[in-house]
Amino acid sequence: MEYKTKCRLCKKHISVSVDDEDDKACKEMGINAERFLELVVCDDCRFFRETGYRRPPKKSLFHFL
Repeated sequence: MEYKTKCRLCKKHISVSVDDEDDKACKEMGINAERFLELVVCDDCRFFRETGYRRPPKKSLFHFL
């Protein structure tokens, strides 16, 4: 199943894929997956949180300049 949510820090739209078995297990345990996914951060924000540095821009941007 594909869930669409926003990054908690930068508000960028991201999509998270969850296996149907995991989704079913969450529902059986009473865990609301959509509520949990509101706490997810995107890859760029996770990289910044772990290292303290922002990722460099994509190479295509350098070719444009």
